[in-house]
Amino acid sequence: SDNCEVLGEYLECACAGIMACSTCHVVIHPDWFDASAVPADDDDRDDDGSDGDSNGPTNGSGSDDAKRRRRAKIPPPSEAELDMIDLAYEPQVTSRLGCQIKLTKEMDGLVVLLPRG
Repeated sequence: SDNCEVLGEYLECACAGIMACSTCHVVIHPDWFDASAVPADDDDRDDDGSDGDSNGPTNGSGSDDAKRRRRAKIPPPSEAELDMIDLAYEPQVTSRLGCQIKLTKEMDGLVVLLPRG
């Protein structure tokens, strides 16, 4: 996967993005993690990463608060991904497999922590 190629510059992605290992385990900063969202493989997002709702904020203020509200957040992992995360070094509540995160423009500034292991 494309994410695997980018992550490969920073950590090992042994399975090339097919979710068969946990070498690309990352921890998402809590500000970017949406624990209330539907898990990654069960959501109804469009291919562009949006939720299909084109009725975003209409005030046009462009304020930092408005940008934070529009910022895409990372959904929790699917059950299959959780099975792999369980094998990772010191998994956290906001752990994800990096190869399973679809990066979008709205995620500019995303804070991802690399576990020691």
